[in-house]
Amino acid sequence: MNAATPPGGALGTGQALHDFLLQRGPLPLPEALRLLRPVADALVSMHQSGASHLDLHPATIWVEPDPQGMPMAQLLPAGQGG
Repeated sequence: MNAATPPGGALGTGQALHDFLLQRGPLPLPEALRLLRPVADALVSMHQSGASHLDLHPATIWVEPDPQGMPMAQLLPAGQGG
């Protein structure tokens, strides 16, 4: 597992997108879009407020299961990725 720390500061059952993709391999387009939509939404919100992430790469996107067990991605704050 990557050394990235998810929001809240505690390592949970998730992993960095980089590691998730190494384990799963390429995702079908519909699954990739569903997984990364929250990250895109977060970036849009940041840019609309005049902020920039400045550290976007697969280690700053955290993937963990949602309540139904489906992978869910979220953007880590800049500097928290591995």
